[in-house]
Amino acid sequence: MRTFKQKIMAAGAALMLLICASVVQAQSFIDESFTGTTAADWVFVNAAGDGPLLTASDGTDRNGRGWLRLTSDEQYQNSFVYYSPAVTTNYGFVIELDFVMWTANDTAADGFTIVLFDGPVTPDAGGWGGSLGYAQHSGYGSIGMNGGFTAFAIDAYGNFANPTEDRVGGPGFYPHSVVLRGSQGADRYQGYEYLAGALSVDAFSSTNAGRRPNRNGIYNVRLTMTPAGVVTIEMKSNNTNVWETLVDQYASPLVYPDQLRIGFTGSTGGLSAVQELRNFVVTPVDEPECWDDSDCSGGQVCWGYICEDPTLIELGSLDATWEEDGVAVSWVTDTEIDNAYFNLYRAESIKKIKEKKIAKMQKSKKKKWKKGLKKGPYVKINAAPIPALGETPYGASYELIDTDVQAGKRYWYKLEDVDLSGIAMQHGPCGPVSAWEECSYMP
Repeated sequence: MRTFKQKIMAAGAALMLLICASVVQAQSFIDESFTGTTAADWVFVNAAGDGPLLTASDGTDRNGRGWLRLTSDEQYQNSFVYYSPAVTTNYGFVIELDFVMWTANDTAADGFTIVLFDGPVTPDAGGWGGSLGYAQHSGYGSIGMNGGFTAFAIDAYGNFANPTEDRVGGPGFYPHSVVLRGSQGADRYQGYEYLAGALSVDAFSSTNAGRRPNRNGIYNVRLTMTPAGVVTIEMKSNNTNVWETLVDQYASPLVYPDQLRIGFTGSTGGLSAVQELRNFVVTPVDEPECWDDSDCSGGQVCWGYICEDPTLIELGSLDATWEEDGVAVSWVTDTEIDNAYFNLYRAESIKKIKEKKIAKMQKSKKKKWKKGLKKGPYVKINAAPIPALGETPYGASYELIDTDVQAGKRYWYKLEDVDLSGIAMQHGPCGPVSAWEECSYMP
């Protein structure tokens, strides 16, 4: 018979196993509650009106109890929020969030979208109003979202499925619908066609409401996109707590780019509604082979969520300096065995330092500046592979001038070598580098 102490120890061990299992299952690409006063790596773009904002940051809600508000209950509100780092598309996505929508009026409008767009492009929303910031719209220049891959719309008013105002395809005007539109075409005037939807489902907005509804008015959405592009959309309300399948395993024609970025757009028109989100989580459909190097064995490294053999390149140094014609990025290899070529990747600060502060920073002896440290995703900047110059087993010296830079921005660089078998390995980062600082990276 086990003693009381042994039972306590056994219960503790079981609890630790449960906690560890939960940690394993909690691996995610993105996990942001939006309940606090800040949201790291999220970019807030105001197009018109009061939003977007975190309600805990302006005193509407207590810290830890807030929401991401896309629109207030006012006419002609437009906002765009996106997660700056790009996410791999190799494993599909499961996207989950809570939302609430209410208005003091008889009808809520317009709606919001969960948008996925090509990772390397400059983020820029599409037409507002019934196009919800994703599709083209005749009243907003008839252009859609830059690099748009797909948008899932929670459309209270009903125009996102309507083939009017230059939108392509759709069955017509259907209030309270969940709608999927496709990718940008040859340019931003083409594409974004209607793909699928659940039309006129049970109402998910609260009308004639002067304040946020209680928990029964909160809805949960789960969007699943497999690596093959098969889409399932589910929704439940806190009132019933029962998942309802709205779109069931739709075989979409969507073709994934290598990386995507994820965000939200929200809009109102002649009618309005408060539209808020929180508890946003993105996980893979298929579990990646690795999340970091500790998941690999035998000296392999985790690259693109796959365990790979490190390349036989020994990097001596990676440096970046600011010059008149751009940033000079140089690197030296001590050894190169079967090396084929290099790629260079750059990330830039989200904020730009004002010109009057640049001179002050250049003269300052301060080593570290906190301004402009938040950066976007790394994007490849060489149009063609940079050929290897080293002859096995010797190294070589390289330099590339990056001319696509701005004074007032800070930059970070990563170097990628690719061997003759196609195995890639990244080095760095070197940064930040700017008009008032340079960087040096040594492995």
